Amino acid sequence: MKNIEEQLSRLGKELDKLEAPPQLELRLRKALKEKEKPKPKLGLIAAILMALIFFSYNLDVIAYYGKTILGYEDVIEGPINKLIEDNQGQKIEKSYIFKNGLVLKLDGIMLDENRLIAFYTLDNGNNNLEDYYLSSLEMKGILRYYGESGQGKYNDSFTRIKWVHDFEPPKFFERNLTFNFTLNGPDNYLEKGSITFKLDRSKAMATKVRQKINQSIKINDATVKFHWITASPTQTIIKGTIGTPPEYLNNLLKNQYFRYNIQFDLLADGEKINHQCGGLRTSLR
Repeated sequence: MKNIEEQLSRLGKELDKLEAPPQLELRLRKALKEKEKPKPKLGLIAAILMALIFFSYNLDVIAYYGKTILGYEDVIEGPINKLIEDNQGQKIEKSYIFKNGLVLKLDGIMLDENRLIAFYTLDNGNNNLEDYYLSSLEMKGILRYYGESGQGKYNDSFTRIKWVHDFEPPKFFERNLTFNFTLNGPDNYLEKGSITFKLDRSKAMATKVRQKINQSIKINDATVKFHWITASPTQTIIKGTIGTPPEYLNNLLKNQYFRYNIQFDLLADGEKINHQCGGLRTSLR
């Protein structure tokens, strides 16, 4: 017991001799001074809360991320390229090496309510890559999310290609995803591969607008109804239906079957927004 007391006494004397660095004291004083800001008046609270809510969905998205997805500035144009310039997205940097030596690297992703965008590179070292291509692209979590569209660009020697590919947006409960793909090549070469990564939803971009439209127009014998518009940083999507159940039944009675096609323009503040893609599904409704 006496030895323990002596050790504690000696340790206490050594601690008494310790001094905080001068710069630490200055930092603590500065932090305390900043905390002593006067409280806002009650009349300003509502306005301040509104500003906080607004900027939490906008400025944070721009300021939070460091440099993430590199080398895709020449692959895609428009809003996605602007987001790349603003350093948006989640860095992945995981690779899969095929048996023939080709390497697929998932550099990063972008995620919002409308879609998940994958940025990946297929590299064949010093060999030509033109005879190879990827198929059966999907993101697999609890559910499956299929590839919808994409575009890529070769380097000058055709030994590497960078791709930007769209996928259906994962459901809110997804946390871990697996990027599945199949490499196709000459002489019936076929090999499946996958890359698993954790989805970081703190790096997902917030939806700007989600609003009901609920307006219908009659064109010839069909009713076109616009249901929703969803605007996110990467894309604006308008969803609706062509035809109503009574119109469908009437067509059946007349033995008429139509393959519908619709084209429309979206204007924002009087300026036409470039159309990217569209899709159509049919059902009894």
